Amino acid sequence: MTDQRTDIGRLIELENELAQLKKENGIVEKTSLPVRIIDFLISLIHEPKKVSRRQYIVLALTLGWLCGAHRWYSGSKVWAVIYLLTAWTGIAAAMTIVDLVLVWLKYEPDENGMITI
Repeated sequence: MTDQRTDIGRLIELENELAQLKKENGIVEKTSLPVRIIDFLISLIHEPKKVSRRQYIVLALTLGWLCGAHRWYSGSKVWAVIYLLTAWTGIAAAMTIVDLVLVWLKYEPDENGMITI
């Protein structure tokens, strides 16, 4: 059992050494096509953006349940369209409540009252 642990430890050391050598020599590995596609799709859904926490909460409380105004404001256009499409079902209202709880508990504003969503 100790031989196997030693081998795994040595393998990790060699992997770290290889990564350091690649970094030193400027060798950049290409990402695979599926990874690039997934990264592109994620960037379409949402790019992190700094927004005013107060304005985000006000928009969520007033128009969030109806048209996802807080999502339009934060740049999440795909999610905003989902809010629009589900407004009549009540799902948008439930998602708005979740958004409000997350903004209230998870995101701490900076000195200017801005949060990154």
